[in-house]
Amino acid sequence: MDSQNKKNKNLFYSIEDTIDDIRQGKIIIIVDDKSLHNEGVFFQAAEKVTTASVNFFITYARGLIFLPCEQKRLVQLKIPTISYENETSPINVRALAVSIDAKSISGSGISVRDRVK
Repeated sequence: MDSQNKKNKNLFYSIEDTIDDIRQGKIIIIVDDKSLHNEGVFFQAAEKVTTASVNFFITYARGLIFLPCEQKRLVQLKIPTISYENETSPINVRALAVSIDAKSISGSGISVRDRVK
């Protein structure tokens, strides 16, 4: 069985193939497990994002668009992380910061072009 058929049958790529796709700027889907009730997110390397990919995220994901940021940069910019009053909050959201927007833009901030800037 060739590599392409193996990928189609399993529906999951190897870690090595996935890393290669990320380096090439491809959009991938990351899922939390192989069960029927899993969740997935679209992912693309930040330096590879284009207006076309943001438009794809808006059109097909229809959710929030997240930007990676190191903790030290969040501190420099005085952007707080989201905190929860109890320990029952989902572990995957504890690392989120509050929502941000561009400080100065020439447009409305809503367009795909503005979001890529």
